[in-house]
Amino acid sequence: MRDAKFLFLSDPLAARGGCDLVNLRMDRRTTEQKKGNCFVHVFAAAWFVWAGNGVGFCQSEPELKKVLEVPFVHGRISVNGILDEWVEYRGVSLSARTGDDESPSRAFVRTAWDEEKLYLAFRVKDGNLFAHETSDAGTPWRDDAVEVYLSVAPEEVSEGKLSPNEYQFIVNLNGAVGSCRGTSLGTRDHSWDADILSGVRWKGSLNDSAGEADQEYTVEIAIPWQALGLEARSNVELLVDFAVTNREKAETTTEDLLYYDWAGLEKFGNPTRWNRLILRRAPVSGSSELVGGEKSGLSMGKDLSGEQGWVGRVIGLILFGLVIVLGWMAYWKEHNRNNHVASEARRGNDASSAELKNERRESSFDEVSEGLQVLARRVKQILEQDYAGDLSASSVAGRLRVSERHMRRALKGVEGQNFSKLLQEIRLKKACQMLVQSDRSISEVALEVGFGEQSYFSRLFKKRFEMSPSEYRATNCGGVKGR
Repeated sequence: MRDAKFLFLSDPLAARGGCDLVNLRMDRRTTEQKKGNCFVHVFAAAWFVWAGNGVGFCQSEPELKKVLEVPFVHGRISVNGILDEWVEYRGVSLSARTGDDESPSRAFVRTAWDEEKLYLAFRVKDGNLFAHETSDAGTPWRDDAVEVYLSVAPEEVSEGKLSPNEYQFIVNLNGAVGSCRGTSLGTRDHSWDADILSGVRWKGSLNDSAGEADQEYTVEIAIPWQALGLEARSNVELLVDFAVTNREKAETTTEDLLYYDWAGLEKFGNPTRWNRLILRRAPVSGSSELVGGEKSGLSMGKDLSGEQGWVGRVIGLILFGLVIVLGWMAYWKEHNRNNHVASEARRGNDASSAELKNERRESSFDEVSEGLQVLARRVKQILEQDYAGDLSASSVAGRLRVSERHMRRALKGVEGQNFSKLLQEIRLKKACQMLVQSDRSISEVALEVGFGEQSYFSRLFKKRFEMSPSEYRATNCGGVKGR
């Protein structure tokens, strides 16, 4: 569960700019190499568009997201683990990915909301009920438990890490609650406490290895909007993932646990892959789901992956044909142009040949210039996004699949700065924003923008702005001084 999937392009910026980066080294290729490789690149790009993989050329979205529309609460919900009042509410189903229709564990999640809380109800089919942790400060995720992942700022999510806008909640069969919040450094703050409400019930015998009477368990959770820093209203959109931890034995290790979730991930803490959750004031219609011949009263969430998937493939097929045609046209144009140049040279028309060669050389320079601009822009995007991390020229060049020397040449030619100076400038500008817009101490600001020592940060800051960080804050915040 905790290992990330392998991607065709490991960096999201490189994935979005894949087609631009293909031509970064055009200056090192001969005319014949360009002619031969042009069609290969065009065909590969067309194939990825048609196949809809989302991790290759020019795909900004890795995959289509499912959508769950959440209705407003009709009356009162008692958070006690009894799901009688949930019959009319909408939800989704999850199942363990074992490749077997007779899955050992399956879950049904329903949701509702009001102005104060987001409500969730889990019904989990489980033939072996185990839970030993009773403390909120312990490890409830090593028991039979349910998890909720939320992002209140879908437009600001980051690949593979939780930010301060993302939250995680865990409740096991003993009612032990675990909660954490992301940080600006991409880590998790487990000391954060949302003070959520929860209720748990089960059918069977808890921690009985025989487990002959074990059937299922239910969990209700109420998460205050205030804890999430969000004002709930109709049409507000969040990102969400629901997950279940299934423990099959009394004595077990982390490797023995079975995890499954709604988004179908192996690494749950990846907000860019979570599904969409939309609050609706009006009642939301939907069909009920049959489980084991018994109607569960569960309305399924709207899953757009099938419908949009076919639409996307049809559009992709049309684009595939267009790209093939354009690719052949470009190929033959280049082919005829080369033949024309060769013919003029054979006739001994030195003037015409020289003119054509100069034209081709100028075109090559333009391509190099454009490629360097694209590369410099990608580097700057990475630095502005991950400025607080431990960045080096070699690591950034590796993420973009280019040589460090080529990257440095692009930065020097386009930005007029080397890698270290550009990163330093970005960090100092971010520090200025934090000094004005927050009450963090100078040392906290230095740490959050990527400087390990306050003294070094203050020295660079004063050299750049001709005043200390405290003086800058006082000047720009009406006299409010940093701690």
